[in-house]
Amino acid sequence: MKIEVKLFTAKWCGPCKIYKPLVRKLMINSEADFEEYDADTDEEALRKYGIKSVPTLIILHDEVMVATVIGAVRKSDLIDKLNEWQVFNED
Repeated sequence: MKIEVKLFTAKWCGPCKIYKPLVRKLMINSEADFEEYDADTDEEALRKYGIKSVPTLIILHDEVMVATVIGAVRKSDLIDKLNEWQVFNED
């Protein structure tokens, strides 16, 4: 089972400036593959995953998108969504 987390942000996005460090900090404790994309420079990735707004976080399970978090949600809500897909290793 391969879990990937991808975060889409932009330098000009106010909420992204708060959300991006939070996601980075949470992902330190994760064994999932984590990638960040800039909406202004990674247009191909935005098209590939259908990203329409930032910040957006997507979770992929075996290369299939299984969850999307759009907007800068509360930390507790984000953790719940990440736990739902076992992003954090509980071993």
